[in-house]
Amino acid sequence: GKLYYCTDETIKNKDMCKGDYFKYDTDSNKDIEMFPKVESRSWENSKFHFDNVLDALVTLFVCSTEDNWPTMMYKTMGIPKEKTGHFLMNYSFAGIYFIVFMVVFTFLIINIFVALIILTFQKQGEIEIQGGLDQNQVDKFFLNFGLISGKSALVAENTALQTCDTKKKRKKKTFMSIALHSKNISN
Repeated sequence: GKLYYCTDETIKNKDMCKGDYFKYDTDSNKDIEMFPKVESRSWENSKFHFDNVLDALVTLFVCSTEDNWPTMMYKTMGIPKEKTGHFLMNYSFAGIYFIVFMVVFTFLIINIFVALIILTFQKQGEIEIQGGLDQNQVDKFFLNFGLISGKSALVAENTALQTCDTKKKRKKKTFMSIALHSKNISN
């Protein structure tokens, strides 16, 4: 519970974080309002914190997506000693931790995704080549031999069936149907 803060940014101490304060709307898209809003001070925990393991994992995941991680690093570097708010550069080891985490984690994630993509394409390539013929070779084979005559279609069918691997039974049925279809067209 060290990432608590006061809703009034000028207050850095939990004991002083009581009562009301004036909040001016300083949104750059709007005109500054004449009358400020009166809001009550409260001592709240940050949205992302390290109070328990689940919240720590969520915080590290959000930081690993490189979404505003320097802000989280500066908040963590400003961890107070006791019951005080954040002070800039109070805990420099947190900055070193975040930088090392970002470099190592980002490097590992990028390598995992690249390796996953490469392995997927290699497996697909092996599956296509496993039968001895890829789809382009099968198409060329039937264009050269399958459409000449009915007898040539049967020869092409038998040759294609002999060259295909037994694991490719679905492709064999496709070859046979193409050969029979080409035989019917030529007759």
